[in-house]
Amino acid sequence: MLKKWMVLILSAALASFCACTPVNDQGSESLTDNSLNVYEDENGTVYYNFGESTGEPDTGALIERSYGNQEVSAPKKSISFSEAEQLLDSCAFEEFALPSKVADYKKLYNKTVEVRGKAYYSVSFYAEQNSVRMFVGNDAYVACDGTDVLAVTILGTYNDVEIGGSKNDKELSELYPGAEITPVEALFVINSIEPISIGLKEKLINYTFEFGEGLSDAKNLSCYKIMPKLSYEHTQSYQTPIYVAADGSNTVMIFNGKTDEFEVKS
Repeated sequence: MLKKWMVLILSAALASFCACTPVNDQGSESLTDNSLNVYEDENGTVYYNFGESTGEPDTGALIERSYGNQEVSAPKKSISFSEAEQLLDSCAFEEFALPSKVADYKKLYNKTVEVRGKAYYSVSFYAEQNSVRMFVGNDAYVACDGTDVLAVTILGTYNDVEIGGSKNDKELSELYPGAEITPVEALFVINSIEPISIGLKEKLINYTFEFGEGLSDAKNLSCYKIMPKLSYEHTQSYQTPIYVAADGSNTVMIFNGKTDEFEVKS
């Protein structure tokens, strides 16, 4: 049962989500829908649904991932996928909502799509440990001709990304002062505990994890704030944030809105 919902007009929402004019798959520089509907259920899960408000989110089917890799397909004279990976490594990590340098993450080829009349490699970012994949940040589109890179936004639109922007990337010590573990290590702390205890009811591979900026305080501990996201046909949903202590103690917490307290999970 949904406990509340609200509608945000895109003209206002775009300022916080997009850095440039959005385009869709048909190359249009405007969106056909004029509202972003944001819902929150009784468990604190937030749904971002696009289109006309119906009073409840029309999620559509969950978009599931598998461990099988797609065969790369691209037009003739395209750059190779490894060259596309190198282009991504040259971009600033913030462009894709990653918590650290793009080179810290592996790249998964999803498919080849057409945007603005050109072919692009659709790419997701992930970390892998002991054959477990955990996906991070927002997807990227790399032009098959190697001329440009796009970042996919929460609105399903695309921002142009500066190739070579990684030269301005900050080091982990600047981004997360005092942290004893990296963002990637924090991800796999999550993997070490019972998923259901932190509200993760789907297969871990289906989640994409986004990090809050810098470190957050929880029970007097500096923590990585990590937000699990699920993607559906018409909706994206954010689960309750997970706090992982940056001191290497493997402490994991979630915030209980009913008690206004952080609860340690194991």
